[in-house]
Amino acid sequence: RFWIQRSLPIHTCVAEEMMRQVMLAAVVVGVSGQNCQVSNPTTGESFDFSSLITAPYYTVNSVHYASYWFYFNICGPIDYANDPTLNPDICVPGQSTCCEVQDIDNKFEASAQYGMLSTGALSWWTGELPAGVPEAGPVYMSTNGTCTKGALGNVEASVFFVCDANAVVPQISMINDDYWDCYVKIILRTSLACSPPPPAPPPGPPHPPPGPKGYWCVQNVTCLYGPQPSPKFKGGTEEQCAAICQPPLYMCKARQCVESPTGGTLQECNAVC
Repeated sequence: RFWIQRSLPIHTCVAEEMMRQVMLAAVVVGVSGQNCQVSNPTTGESFDFSSLITAPYYTVNSVHYASYWFYFNICGPIDYANDPTLNPDICVPGQSTCCEVQDIDNKFEASAQYGMLSTGALSWWTGELPAGVPEAGPVYMSTNGTCTKGALGNVEASVFFVCDANAVVPQISMINDDYWDCYVKIILRTSLACSPPPPAPPPGPPHPPPGPKGYWCVQNVTCLYGPQPSPKFKGGTEEQCAAICQPPLYMCKARQCVESPTGGTLQECNAVC
């Protein structure tokens, strides 16, 4: 059995560059795997992450040990048929979804398996949200037996999908990993986790073209110059508007001012009525 003692981080530029090149090679090649679709149980909206099943694998660094990395995949196994890094006695070829490796003198060696394809499932997470996950959403979880180091529970790898409209190529980051509690939690930011924007409202009725310019009678009191607001406004030339735009005349009858063909303004009528 291959044993590795945890010690101070071993961190080198060579190791970083190697992992960077692996990551660039991994993004994004669609390969066959499990059904990688999930629906929001509240809205019924469906999300399909099949195009993110990658070859050979994604990589992310431990937050506690700079010399430790995790190779992982979603909805499919990590592919390392030609990779001597991953000891088949530790990470089973074609079956492992998450494998921990250590950089030892610029050589990467497998140290633990955190997830198996046979236990992997994509579901909708509604539990307590880990740091960096803003809301309930898709999560791919896989396990590898019972933790024997300290925690009560399974050896477990979780990949939380977070909406990022700009992440056409997935962006990977570590939430947390714990050797003694046997878990690793990863964020995968992708535009595929975003809900489509709501449909645009239908266009309103077209605005009518402005009416002809002229003098138009407003409230039978005054003539204003400009485009005709609507056909109900009468007028035309200044003379035409003045001829029709006259305030009504009032006459006092039975101590009340009423409209009449003859008489005076309403103010004059009120003064004498």
